[in-house]
Amino acid sequence: MHDHHPGWPNLLAWLADHGTNLAHHVHSEARAVEFGYGLFALKDLPPSTPLLTIPAAALLNSITLAPHYPKAKPQLSSVQIISLHLLLHRPHSAGTESSLDPLFGPYISVFPINFDTHPLTWYWKRRRGTTLTDSPGVWLLDQLTPFVKRDLERAATTFQADWERVQAYLRKRPEVLKTATNPNAQRLLDDPESVGEDYLWAWLNVNTRCIYYRIKETKSDPDNLTLCPILDFMNHSSVEPSVIPRAFSADIWDMAPSKNAAEDMVLMSPSQKTVLAGEELYLRYGYHSNQFLFVEYGFSNPVSEQGILCGDEQSDVDVTPVVEDLFKSRGVFGEWMKERLLEEGYWGGWTLHSAPAPAHPSWRLITALRLYHAFPAGAVKLESITDREATLDVWREVVNGERASISDENEAVWRETLLRLCQKIEEEAADRVASLPPLAKGRDDGAVEAMSPCIMSLWDEEKYVAKAVLQSIRDGVSF
Repeated sequence: MHDHHPGWPNLLAWLADHGTNLAHHVHSEARAVEFGYGLFALKDLPPSTPLLTIPAAALLNSITLAPHYPKAKPQLSSVQIISLHLLLHRPHSAGTESSLDPLFGPYISVFPINFDTHPLTWYWKRRRGTTLTDSPGVWLLDQLTPFVKRDLERAATTFQADWERVQAYLRKRPEVLKTATNPNAQRLLDDPESVGEDYLWAWLNVNTRCIYYRIKETKSDPDNLTLCPILDFMNHSSVEPSVIPRAFSADIWDMAPSKNAAEDMVLMSPSQKTVLAGEELYLRYGYHSNQFLFVEYGFSNPVSEQGILCGDEQSDVDVTPVVEDLFKSRGVFGEWMKERLLEEGYWGGWTLHSAPAPAHPSWRLITALRLYHAFPAGAVKLESITDREATLDVWREVVNGERASISDENEAVWRETLLRLCQKIEEEAADRVASLPPLAKGRDDGAVEAMSPCIMSLWDEEKYVAKAVLQSIRDGVSF
């Protein structure tokens, strides 16, 4: 017997009420896995079999919510309105109750009870002054890589901005709170701090479970997303063949979707293989680095040293924080170089890559380091460089492909800086990988078992990618 999700029967009944043909359009079920639940095939599924069809009315997005929320200026984003709805209708009593939302209650009832193992939860609780003994995993924040910490701060800033926008909306539209079935929501205007954890739960559900769904005129609009029942039971895999949504008409014809005829979500089984009955079905959350997966979704993939060094495994590391420190060390002159990089669109987003082989720095990183070394190393004041505009013009010629390099000397020094940067990353990662297991020993707080391997993978990825780029530099690879 399999341990099924307790809310599965109610979810299927709710979907049937919304028009899903359970006999012909649901070929899977949610079952317990090591950490949470996964979706498993109920029968053999040949390649590209329609796996399930979710009616548009059962999708939780800005379209289905719009009739139930007064309009606002500026308009709430998709993330904000969906997370607001989840906040208002979060099941209470720590998972012993179902959501009482009259619109999406059976669907919301199968969402995770909490996100105690998500790094943003640790970050948020530490900001509130939660002690290490009160909250699982908060101590693991100190074990994260510097680059992941930086990205986590970015996610926290986005979360806080969304939370403040939702609060502002409710201050203008307090009548919305009368619809809430979550009793905690009634305290929101008087004591928003006490409801922050509810909004964090709601926001993380949106951030970790939404998928692309064409709503807006342009395909790239960030509001093109939805929560989709059943689909969000699927776990991520970077190696297993994945389920994919059938292409939407609006995307095929690259036109704005019809306002009066939203499309159903049709999920297709993997095109590369037959999925056998009892096998787990996976989604691929995109080709993202472990840093991104950890900060956004709360997990990371195992990494192979040999796979990264050979270029068979695609990994990348964002080294923006350490490069920013280089420019800060140059004082006013470093600030001037930052402004020039911003003007040209090359500030930040500096990465190292293991694939395609040979391992290499990004063009953005090379461009920044070339500018950094285009001027004398000791220059910290603008007036100390009289020909900076002429030098800047030469750098721009390289950026625009009009010349191969600033000079042979410039190529040598930026490569030397990159070498030292990679050495530093590799050495620090090796030290942290060795120190983490002793720190975790004896901390039986529930988060360690789940998250320690993820954090180890983050450090391993940085170590192996830095090592691979180091080898390319020493081999004289031309980037």
